[in-house]
Amino acid sequence: MDLEWSAVTLAGHMMIVLALWYALVNAAAAHQSWPGQRDHSRMEMLRPPAFAAGASLCVERLYYVAARMLVNSDIDLWDAHPAPDVLSIMVGVPLLWLAVNIRRLSGPLDERCQRIVLIQITFAFVVFGAASWGLW
Repeated sequence: MDLEWSAVTLAGHMMIVLALWYALVNAAAAHQSWPGQRDHSRMEMLRPPAFAAGASLCVERLYYVAARMLVNSDIDLWDAHPAPDVLSIMVGVPLLWLAVNIRRLSGPLDERCQRIVLIQITFAFVVFGAASWGLW
């Protein structure tokens, strides 16, 4: 499609959407199988990926704001590749980590849960690679 570097940015955004979808699906699955007596210490496993996702999203959005503010200047952040692409991936990967840890809230990673997580992560990276390559 001749999108060049924009294809990688688009693929990164697709990964972000998939990771958010996984987080929602995994939260629903974890909630259904949550043990009767809730152990709030398990929630601690969400802090690192949630912080990483939030921090990366802040950096990515600050870049977007700066690009908008500098649009009429000689500095063109929109075409400063691979920065926008890396920022998209930088948000998508912690969101995948968060989605995996949300799934882990339901208990130990049994074989079925490991398979689901592996499929989710593999599919996200296949979509990223296929979209980057296919739309380049």
